[in-house]
Amino acid sequence: MAVVESPNTGWKPQPMSERIVVRCYSDYHEAKRAVDRLRVASIPRKRITVFGRGLAWREAFTATRFVKSAAAGGALLAAAAALILWAFGGLDSDFSWLGALVAGAGLGAVLGAALGVAGWQLTRRDRTVPETGHVDVDHYEVLVEMSHADRARELLSE
Repeated sequence: MAVVESPNTGWKPQPMSERIVVRCYSDYHEAKRAVDRLRVASIPRKRITVFGRGLAWREAFTATRFVKSAAAGGALLAAAAALILWAFGGLDSDFSWLGALVAGAGLGAVLGAALGVAGWQLTRRDRTVPETGHVDVDHYEVLVEMSHADRARELLSE
């Protein structure tokens, strides 16, 4: 869409001619192939629009979130390992199940804290690089100006 400057209102969009949907695609690459096919068939790029519908924002799974998950998982694994050692007689026979549980929790807390600190040191992010998510698109609509619509439908239905 071209932009023109208006002396009273600043920038405003230039009106487009009427366009209609000729085909919908669930994948961006399919929609791009459709546009390429229309361009090869001599439909000008300026007469074609791809429109995404059903947009949804998804947060990124950042390194910081991964390290927090790994630290918590490491603590749980250490506690489970201590309990398994107790169950199979790997710990001193004087340990009761309660002693093994406390030892496992303590070992898990130490291991989780160590993993958390190590991960934090490794992933201290650079403030110039933002952690972003991405946009999921439900489907893509290929729109063409009315004067080219019949030909575009014919080309894309083959």
